[in-house]
Parts: sequence; structure tokens; C-alpha cells
Amino acid sequence: MTNLTDAIQPYLSSNESIRAARANDSSAVVVTDRRVMEVKRGSDSRGRDLKLAKSTLITGPNILGVKIVEEGSERVDLQGLAAGLVALVLGLGIFFVTERVSGELAGLAELVGLASAFIGGIIGVVYIWNAVQTKQGAVTVKVIGDDGDVIETISLAEEEADVAAEISSVIGA
Repeated sequence: MTNLTDAIQPYLSSNESIRAARANDSSAVVVTDRRVMEVKRGSDSRGRDLKLAKSTLITGPNILGVKIVEEGSERVDLQGLAAGLVALVLGLGIFFVTERVSGELAGLAELVGLASAFIGGIIGVVYIWNAVQTKQGAVTVKVIGDDGDVIETISLAEEEADVAAEISSVIGA
């Protein structure tokens, strides 16, 4: 946490202490005993480095509470995966069966077999691809003002629930 502390220190007052933090290559969220700081790094369309620092006071009479929603990661769609495998097997199965046809219909059977393999392969790959594309879990923290409106929303990764809990702890203190 030293690198994160060094990066965020210029934005903190001298009597502020860090209670929880998380960071990745492009952003950081730090919970202090008074506020939440978000720092994001990136670049603009011309390649210039950008740094955005956002601070939200989470103590005081105008803060009513916090709402934390934890969503787990999506699981692999097993029905979609099975449907994709069935489409692949059927397409290839028809292809291999039609290869055994001989005589006058051999040319037509070969064309049907190739088309079945192609269509089954495409459908199978699409179903399998969609089945394994899953969303990562997330934690959403909504700071509620005294009028009941959400005054700040902070998005965290699923494994950063401890940061959300610390925000709640600071608000509840």
C-alpha cells in the first residue's frame, strides 16, 4: 500500500488517515476517516497523460447512510455450452455420414455434408462463445444524503467488498 499511499498523499489533509484502499494500474479508491478519494489515470486522444482526482465527503450532518449492493460473478451458461457442443457434433456427424454416400447422389451428399459442417460449426462456436462470456462481480456503494437522494455512487470490483464495508463504517461512525 506504500505506492498507493504515496500517490494519494498529496490529496489528503495532514490530519487525515487512510482506513482502506484498493488500486489497479489505472485507478485507486481510498477511504479515509472523512471521505472517499477516487484517482484515475489515463490518456486523452492525443496521448497526453491525464489524472482525475475526485473527493466525496462521507461524514457530516448531510449524510444519512449508505446502500451497498454486492453482485457475484456470472456463471458459465451450461445450457448454451451444451447446445454449442450438440451443434458442433451434429454438423460434423452429418458431414462424416454424407462422405460415405456413393453413386449418383455423392456430389449432392458432399455438398450437404459441407454445408452441415459449416453451419453446425458456426452455430456451435457462437453458442459456446456466448456461454463462456461472463460478467465479473461488482460492488456498488451508494452514499445517501439527508433528503434520501443518492449523492455519490462508487463502483468497486467484487473482491473489494472490504473497501465498501469501510465506507459504511466511516459513515456510521
